[in-house]
Amino acid sequence: MTSICRLIVVLVLITGCAKSPDILTLPSPHSQLSGAALAPNLSSDPFGRPLLSWIQTQADQATLYYATWDGTAWAEPQAVASGSDWFVNWADFPSVRAFENGLWAAHWLVKSADATYAYDVHVALSFDSGDTWTESVVPHNDGTPTEHGFVSLYPVAEAVGVLWLDGRQTVGQTSHDSHDLHEADDVGKPASGMTLRSAVIGRDGIVRERMLVDDLVCDCCQTDAAVSSAGIVAVYRDRSPTEQRDIYASRMLNSNWSQPQPVASDDWTINGCPVNGPSIVADQDRVTVAWFTAAGGRPRVSVGQSMDAGQTFDAPIRLDEGGALGRVATVYDHAGQAWVAWLQESEAGAGQIVIRKASAAEACPIIPIAETTPQRQSGFPQLLRWREGLMLAFTDAQQAESAIQVRYFEISQ
Repeated sequence: MTSICRLIVVLVLITGCAKSPDILTLPSPHSQLSGAALAPNLSSDPFGRPLLSWIQTQADQATLYYATWDGTAWAEPQAVASGSDWFVNWADFPSVRAFENGLWAAHWLVKSADATYAYDVHVALSFDSGDTWTESVVPHNDGTPTEHGFVSLYPVAEAVGVLWLDGRQTVGQTSHDSHDLHEADDVGKPASGMTLRSAVIGRDGIVRERMLVDDLVCDCCQTDAAVSSAGIVAVYRDRSPTEQRDIYASRMLNSNWSQPQPVASDDWTINGCPVNGPSIVADQDRVTVAWFTAAGGRPRVSVGQSMDAGQTFDAPIRLDEGGALGRVATVYDHAGQAWVAWLQESEAGAGQIVIRKASAAEACPIIPIAETTPQRQSGFPQLLRWREGLMLAFTDAQQAESAIQVRYFEISQ
């Protein structure tokens, strides 16, 4: 592994905001392996250690790996699963999640037919903290050669909840193109659109409690879920029959999903999917959601906060100062302050990952974290609280073979 190098970011920060941080470039565990690395996903294990998963590709083989960080080095990468028939994509990426009592879960995507966007969700469980894994199961049972992806995993007692976009109602349609925007499928006919569904996978590997969360949602925006004092809160990009595509939330109450409600009414009407989902974090009653919108032709990154476990949200706060491309990630720091990271583009066309403290009381500055390409190959940055700082991972697609980059900085309040 390479040694840790230090990048000093020179900033003049407003009183009350974090002091000028030192951005550390950490080694990446994928460097211990051969092939290209992409699609990082960050979470924590029950001991608070950062848990990084990613895809490593070599020839026609894709492998889902994970590794944990002990504060000095990454543990040896561990393989969860591999295949030559996987759907590997910049926006719809796998994950590895660690829950309590040694229960872990991982998901990845496998092609189900020749069509580009025909693929299924596969989920495997581990009962020994990632040492061994079960055979994968498919949470959906429709059997259609359509899109199933954009997954969020969450804890359900001694089981694992799965939330995903489900394309069973789009059979026979061509709802996607090769660009960043997916063209609308059968505009104005909601019965044929993408749906949002969930299920629970027990320790016995049996899929239970399959539910419909929303019968019409955006085709290809990431979902997210967090645990509040009232239970699971799921967020996603909705789609109305008139093509309004705003961020919505639904809560798991009494074993059923609540009627979806808008986090904010941006009134973004667009005949296509912007491939730009929301991010959520929760701590007891407090829930924070960050998202991208270009309503009214004004691209921006916004954040909304709830103090009643996601039932209602305050008016959104705009965080960017221009050039926003979205791809947001949000997290609470050790003091309970929300931070949001996103991708933006300069006037010269360069890409930059930035982060900002989300505060209505303080005009905290935007902190640049890393240079990257604004193109879709750079994927979605991942953000995690660790000790008294924040860790960020992203795909570095600026070289011939993509790699994972990891940054860390401590926060001084």
